[in-house]
Amino acid sequence: MFKVVNHPFSFNQDYRRQDQSPYPDEWPMYTEAFSISKISVEGSKQVRIKTPLITPYFYRSKLAIENPIVLAFAFANDIESLLVNDKPKLVDPGSGTFDIVVDPNEPLPPIPDHELEPRMPFRVAYYMMPEFSDYPTNEVPNYPAYSSNRLILQDDAQKVSKLVDMYLVQSGIIPSPLDFTYENPESYSYLYIWPFLPKIQQTQCAASGRFSFILEF
Repeated sequence: MFKVVNHPFSFNQDYRRQDQSPYPDEWPMYTEAFSISKISVEGSKQVRIKTPLITPYFYRSKLAIENPIVLAFAFANDIESLLVNDKPKLVDPGSGTFDIVVDPNEPLPPIPDHELEPRMPFRVAYYMMPEFSDYPTNEVPNYPAYSSNRLILQDDAQKVSKLVDMYLVQSGIIPSPLDFTYENPESYSYLYIWPFLPKIQQTQCAASGRFSFILEF
């Protein structure tokens, strides 16, 4: 089966440094918003991505960042379950506005499963999160658990997906070869795609664009 996939993506991270606000809110905080796309592969054990193309709209950072924003590609049945945790989240269901509040330990609204998205992406946001969970000691970082990075860093007990590739969002045309074959031995039902940063960049950065490819399975 062939599917023509075309989806927008979006990512932004903001950072408030320590002492930028008066006591008792002087600890460092971050805000992160990221898109998630979901395309059915019907449990196929082998999936091919043909002629992938990333078309960047913009890529900006206030200061130079240590790591690039990357699009992750993974097979899963329910990767959004990893976003069910003890923190509130904001959700933009594709309207362009974060008008849904997801309470702690509540599931996200359903992520649409379709090949073509001409409008806005489905987005999730963590708003004004303390960088560390044990301020003022600053030894236990919150970011690995409360960001899109959480979808990458899964321990064995919570393994719900198989990461298969990562693309730089500002790279444009993917270098040859333009066909990539990925094994899906667990017969996961969906291909998920989302942008992430491996750590807080302690600055403002943002990227958006559109990715497209032919999916064969």
